[in-house]
Amino acid sequence: MAELLAEQREQESPVVEEVAQSKEAEAALPGPRTAADPTAPLADPESILVDIDTVAGHPANPREQLGDLSELGAAIQEVGLLEPIVVASATAFLAAHPEYTEQIAAAEWVVLAGHRRTAAIREHTNLKKVRATRADRLANTDVDDLITLAIENLHRLDFSPIEEGTLFQAMLDRGLQQYEIVERVKKSKGHVSRRLKILNLVPELKAVLSSGRLRLEDALLYADKDPETQRAAWAYVDLNTAGGMGPAEAMALHSQHAERRQRTEEAQAKAAEAGVDIVDPEGMWGRQAASHRLVDDEAIEEARRGGTLAAALDKTGELYWVTTSSVEQPANALDDRAEAERAAKARAEACQSIVARRVTVAEALRRLTDAALAPIALGPAHRLAYGWLRSAGVGPDIANPAKYIAEVYTSTDTALRQLVATATALAVEEVLTREAKEWGPRQVAHVRRLTVEATPGYSPTAWEMGKMEPGTIETDEE
Repeated sequence: MAELLAEQREQESPVVEEVAQSKEAEAALPGPRTAADPTAPLADPESILVDIDTVAGHPANPREQLGDLSELGAAIQEVGLLEPIVVASATAFLAAHPEYTEQIAAAEWVVLAGHRRTAAIREHTNLKKVRATRADRLANTDVDDLITLAIENLHRLDFSPIEEGTLFQAMLDRGLQQYEIVERVKKSKGHVSRRLKILNLVPELKAVLSSGRLRLEDALLYADKDPETQRAAWAYVDLNTAGGMGPAEAMALHSQHAERRQRTEEAQAKAAEAGVDIVDPEGMWGRQAASHRLVDDEAIEEARRGGTLAAALDKTGELYWVTTSSVEQPANALDDRAEAERAAKARAEACQSIVARRVTVAEALRRLTDAALAPIALGPAHRLAYGWLRSAGVGPDIANPAKYIAEVYTSTDTALRQLVATATALAVEEVLTREAKEWGPRQVAHVRRLTVEATPGYSPTAWEMGKMEPGTIETDEE
C-alpha cells in the first residue's frame, strides 16, 4: 500500500510542478490569451471537482497499455486521491485542437496528466467525483499538451520506445523542430532521433520490440530497411533462435536469397529465349553431373545442333549449359565428390593446428582484410572456426557457435579476440575452397599456407594436386 501511495504522490510530481510554474512562464509571453478570446487574460490553474464520467483521456496519449490498475484503484478507494489529476476543459482543448472533436465527443474535460489514476478510479472505485487541477493554458498552445504528456510519461520505466517515438512524432506533426523537442523534454538528440527512427518498423516488429523480445539496438538495424527486408530478416531470426542469428546476418542472408531469386529469374528467361529446358544435373546423372557441363562455345553449339543442349542453375542461381547426351567416363576417373570431402577433412586438421597458435596484430590485420573482401556471409565461417577452436581448447567453454562468437566479441582479452578473428579469416578461405568448382589463385594460396604453417606440415592430396597447375605447391617431399 505504501508503494502505491508513493506512486500517487510521485507519478505526476513533474507535471504538478510544471502547472505551478505556468503562471511565471506565461508572464514572459507577448500577451495572455485563451482559445475563445486570444486577448483575454488566462485564469490561474484552479483546483476543482469533476465528475469522473465527464472526463476523456487525451487522444494523443501514446500509452497503449496502462498495466494492472486494481491495486492503485484500491489505494485510491481507501485513502482518496492524494495528487489531483490535471485537466483542461473540453471547450478550451477543442478550440486549440478541433481535429480531436470525434474522440472527445460529449466529454466536458480532457486529461492532460493522470491517465493511470483516472482509469483506476473509473474501473476500480465507486468514486463519482475527483479533485483535479484545471490548466486550460496547457491546451491552448500547439504543443504544451504534448509536452505535459511527455513530462508525465518519460520517467516511467514501462514507457516503451515505440510510445516515446509516437509522442515525439506528434510533436513534429504539430510543428516543433527536433532540436526543440530535445530542449523541451530534456532528452539527448540521439535519444529522440532513435525513438523517431524505430517508427519505420513494420507493425509486427513494433509489437516484438514492445514485448521485449527485440533489443532497441537491433530494432534500429531493421528500421533502416524496407518492409520486405524487415519481415524476411526477422523470420530468419525467429526461426533460428537457438542458433543465435542476429539481424545483420539475417539481412545478409535475405539479400543473398533475393539476389539468387533475381539471377534465377534471369536464367529462366535466358533458357526460355534459347528454347531449352532447365534440368537438374545431379538428379539426372548423380556424381557424373559435372562431366555433362559445357564450357566452350563450340561444344555448346554442337549440343544445340544435336538437340541435346539444356540449361542448369548453380547454387547461386547462375545459368550454365549442359548436354543431355551420354558422356563417356574414363575408366580410372576419381570419385570427385568423395575425394573433395577427403581433402576437406585433411585440411580441417591442418587448420586446427594453425588456429591454436598466437598471432601478431599485423598477421591478424592481413588475414581479416582478405576475409572482409570475401564474397560470402560470415555465418558458415564462424561455425567452421568455432569447431576448430573448440577442438583446440581455445576460448570460452560455450557449446553454441553464435554465443561463443558473441562472448569473444565482448571479451577484453585482446589476444583471444585476435586469435578468434584470425581463425575466422582462415575459415573464410576454407569455405571458399570447399565451394569452388574450379580452383583459382585464392584456393591455391590457401593450400600453400597449410603446407607452410600447419603442424606437422600439410601434404596436399592427389586430388588437390590435380585441381592446381603443376609447380604451384612446394612440399618438403619435393
